[in-house]
Amino acid sequence: MNIGLLYHPGREQAQALATVLHSVIQKEGHEAWHVPVEAEAEWHERIPAADLLFTLGGDGSILRAAPLCAQHDVPIVGVKFGRLGFLSELLPTEAIQTLPRFLNGEYWIEERSMLDCQIEGEAQNTIALNEAVITQGHVRRVLDVKVWIDDAFLADYVADGLMISTATGSTAYSMVAGGPILHPEVRNMLITPMCVLRGPTTPFVLRQSARLRLQVFHQHEAVVTIDGLPVGDLANEGMMHLTTAEQSCKFARVQERTYFYETLVHKLRIPLENS
Repeated sequence: MNIGLLYHPGREQAQALATVLHSVIQKEGHEAWHVPVEAEAEWHERIPAADLLFTLGGDGSILRAAPLCAQHDVPIVGVKFGRLGFLSELLPTEAIQTLPRFLNGEYWIEERSMLDCQIEGEAQNTIALNEAVITQGHVRRVLDVKVWIDDAFLADYVADGLMISTATGSTAYSMVAGGPILHPEVRNMLITPMCVLRGPTTPFVLRQSARLRLQVFHQHEAVVTIDGLPVGDLANEGMMHLTTAEQSCKFARVQERTYFYETLVHKLRIPLENS
């Protein structure tokens, strides 16, 4: 097997664990490499040949690697050094202990849908695992966003912004903005408006095959953010198109298949009956 280890250089423990895992993997007769997440050119070159990618950091590291891993069908194993870590599979103390199971193929694959995001006029699409957000720029003025689904007009939002999420993103920014929580393996898209002045305030859950077209009207600027990173601006009357991406992000899991509900209880401090 070819095992990649992508670590967060700002966390000394993550770099130290990457070194240890690299050594153990090689001793077991497998090929291994470890690089910091900032060395993007290097891991972009290596990931296509990998069989598994371990990310040692937080969900941000996973989000950066997800589009390339999805493109080349490389499953991700997240090792959490951050605080929340909805996407991560393991704690650092579990990584060495469970490593033999991954090397022996004793894991199941969880597939998560992604968004294909196209700013009209831009040559390249962007793939998102969590969400695409259209929001205000430096000047805090509301935006006017018109939305079509499959060429049928849905709504006209006058709001701080609009968010289109995957099921994975439903437990991220969308949840904070009041959106519902979706199971990560469903392939629906989710529209969550942000601080609505005029228009529907209720989030919409859309089918997998939906085609979204957004047109933005503003007097100053509108910024498009994909998985937390700004990717461009929309001009006044500019268009953005979103669909469910053809590729899926795969996660290698050794937890029970019911792990998601247990994670919700633990991460969100949801009270249990009779507890």
